[in-house]
Amino acid sequence: MQTAESRVGEGSDSPTARACKTGMQKLRGLFIKGSKGRLRGDGNDEEAMAGKRGTLEYNEEEEAMEEISDLPEINRSGSKPFGSGWGPASPATPRGLLGGAQPVARDASLEHHAPPEWVVTYVRLLRGRPLRWFFLLLWLSLTLSGASIYFPLTRILKISVEPPYGSESEAAKITYAENFPPEPVTLVALLSTNQRNAPNQTLINADAEMQLELLPPFFSYNPEGDLTAETESISLDLKKRVQPYLELVEWPADVASGQQAGEASAERGSTSVRASGVPAPPPSPAQLKPKCEFNFYSFFDMPFEVQMVAHSFLFPSNFGGQEGMIAVHLVSCYGHAIYKECVYKHEWFCEPVAELLESWAGYREWRMEEFPESPVDLTFVSYPVVYEDIIMGIEWGMALSTVATILAFIVLAIMLRNIRQLGLVACNILTGIGTTLLIMYPVSYYVMDVNVCAPAMLVAVALAMSIDYSLFLLTRFNEERLDGRSITQSLEIALATQGHTIVVSGATLALCFTSMLVLPTSTITSMAAGAATAVLQSVLVSLSLTPALLLTMPRFFTADRMLGLTLDGTPFGTYRRASSGTVAQFGATIDRPTIIENPQPKKESIWAHLGRCSQRGAPVMFLFLALVMVPFAMALTRFSYVEDLTPLMQTTHPATKAFISISNIYGQDLTTPVQLLIMAPSQKAMASREWSLATCHMLQDLATKVTDRMHEEGHDYTMTTADFNGLMIFRGGCLADGLKFGVIDVMPAVHMYGMYDMVADLLSNRNQTATQVYVHCQVDLFSEVGEAWMRAVRASLPRPEVIRQPLGGHQDADSANYVPYGRWDDVEIGALW
Repeated sequence: MQTAESRVGEGSDSPTARACKTGMQKLRGLFIKGSKGRLRGDGNDEEAMAGKRGTLEYNEEEEAMEEISDLPEINRSGSKPFGSGWGPASPATPRGLLGGAQPVARDASLEHHAPPEWVVTYVRLLRGRPLRWFFLLLWLSLTLSGASIYFPLTRILKISVEPPYGSESEAAKITYAENFPPEPVTLVALLSTNQRNAPNQTLINADAEMQLELLPPFFSYNPEGDLTAETESISLDLKKRVQPYLELVEWPADVASGQQAGEASAERGSTSVRASGVPAPPPSPAQLKPKCEFNFYSFFDMPFEVQMVAHSFLFPSNFGGQEGMIAVHLVSCYGHAIYKECVYKHEWFCEPVAELLESWAGYREWRMEEFPESPVDLTFVSYPVVYEDIIMGIEWGMALSTVATILAFIVLAIMLRNIRQLGLVACNILTGIGTTLLIMYPVSYYVMDVNVCAPAMLVAVALAMSIDYSLFLLTRFNEERLDGRSITQSLEIALATQGHTIVVSGATLALCFTSMLVLPTSTITSMAAGAATAVLQSVLVSLSLTPALLLTMPRFFTADRMLGLTLDGTPFGTYRRASSGTVAQFGATIDRPTIIENPQPKKESIWAHLGRCSQRGAPVMFLFLALVMVPFAMALTRFSYVEDLTPLMQTTHPATKAFISISNIYGQDLTTPVQLLIMAPSQKAMASREWSLATCHMLQDLATKVTDRMHEEGHDYTMTTADFNGLMIFRGGCLADGLKFGVIDVMPAVHMYGMYDMVADLLSNRNQTATQVYVHCQVDLFSEVGEAWMRAVRASLPRPEVIRQPLGGHQDADSANYVPYGRWDDVEIGALW
């Protein structure tokens, strides 16, 4: 049999033939010298030792390889030469008896089709210790840092839907935040008639009205219905579970407001006494304060004069008295204002709120077990519960992403035929996610509000991109290894070909996500920023961490016998002699090319066959894709515009059903309220009767103007004065003129029982210089008519002629930022937002 050496030896007088003989002799010497240690596996592998030292020494093997690379036409099999075209890999060569790929020799076309010089230089630097270990340590530290800030990041995420940047809504929100504390969190108990156990029965008499009498008190009011006693019993039970949080307790010393330094010193002294075993004296009454400030609103706790006012709101008449609610305003605990996100952020002062939620939930479960045939259904909903629902939904989404990752790993294992390389993919995923989280933390803290959905979005993008880019790079690397090329050569080709694809793909996706940053809402821009960052990090990690790991443990990650489920490439593996006298290690041949004799033609993949079939049957494929698009196009017609929290909530969670039920019963006024902010000129003006009447008349006129604008735009919508409710107006009437039911004025009773002061505390700021007016929209706020109504309200608001600063405030008239106030009935009413 004629060997390659004898063939190239023909024409021994040529310089090429002499160079070939010299190179082959050096290679034969190296094989013989290194085979003893390599075949025994006794650790005398010079290449492995050089790799461990991380050097780039010019040794004898590399010198021999360079001389071999000058040989013309050594590979006479017709297979694609190294680097030719950077297209699909050349036909597969026969695998060794032990599963290792057989090496291939370079030919003369290498000089014309070699990877770019920067790729060769990059790989050569990675073979050295400094750059390789720099990448490994850098990505490891960034990943661990990103994992450590995940929970701090969740504490500053925004669940609410933020208004667009620069809009009037944003200006009003900023003004509101400057003048008002966080809105009290409302816990709502929704009462409903169980139609199965008590069909058509009512909780209260929805048609009850005040009846005039001849004897004192000259009127009567009887709201009792079929299930009033049962409903009142539930109200009493819920109130008992609120009472413990209103008791006087001793606040922690570090949070007690208004505490003097001497009191703090006394507290530290008493702490030291307690630490020494001597009991501390009981706290004085002055040190005891209510644990929490909770306001309990129940129809059955109100005097009948107030019941007549609250009747229509707590038990809407359009539902026939079969639906009602009991509400608790959670204002503060230990002097700290309760806000909507404090429970899921685990704020220590929100522990009583979480306990109350658990107490009410436990009561509901107890009723369901003890009274399965109860005629009254009871459900609870509040923003802490809704936020918990949203967080659980996001966590479920991330869990589904994890399940999808497992399936993707199975597909990757089949395509790569090497389970060990899945470790490279896992490292890419963890590093991409960790570094993206690390970047998003300062972004959310200093740059923009980040929506709570952003982490789920960036995790999904990082998973997808890391898997895709790893598949691109490792598939081409393995194909070149199957063609017998060395690890270095295979990596160079993979980076030069698939690296270009990864960069172009990543840049395109990042540009698409970045273009979403121009949208004026942080809900979308925060998710876009997270996704774009995840894509860029996936590109960087794929092109740096994967090559660094491959060159750090080349034999381990290229050991593919039995899909890598062996000890090959580990300290417990062995070396054996392959066929035809060549030396092959389990998983990685020696890093130099050899001659290939008659390689087997490579079997065509199913994807290439599918692509040709698609091209031959293009009309049929076009028709098939058009039919596939039909159900998706039909689904688009059912899309609706909405800005509340419903799209973020789980479809099957009880809190979601309760939230939707409240929206259907009480309208969007409770779940998505529209508020008009009035900044009074001063505290004295806001407390005057003249200011109250002027603002009331302004609102009554506003209803007329909105109606006219809606009719001009072709919308059949009539806004009434009853759509405004605030300190100056209720049910369309001015409260300065009294609150009359027929001929009876119940306003004195409202003042006497403190109901007006309680409402004033909720609707006004602490300085009594600003107040809110709730505005009712009679249609869906997110419909076409609802959006037109919102535009009409904003356009109809009385505006000062000159506004030098878009935000509210109480500057002096001489100030450059002074906001001139509007006037009505010759009374300065203030600025409106």
